[in-house]
Amino acid sequence: MVIKAGADPDGPDTVRLAYVIQGQEHFCDILPLGTPQSAALDDLITRLSVPVQSVRAYKGVDLLEERNLRARGG
Repeated sequence: MVIKAGADPDGPDTVRLAYVIQGQEHFCDILPLGTPQSAALDDLITRLSVPVQSVRAYKGVDLLEERNLRARGG
């Protein structure tokens, strides 16, 4: 898991990114408040080297955005 500078891992407004593989959610990035989640998800998708079912962005525990991906084996 990557915690970006200025991000509070326990903060209620922290942006958290996750990906889903075989039905299991894995958190991978913790970003500071105010990070635009759409751009962060774009970046995450380009960095992933394994097929995933979806990527998700949360603010605290609230789901902000989910993108279902059509990748082989996902």
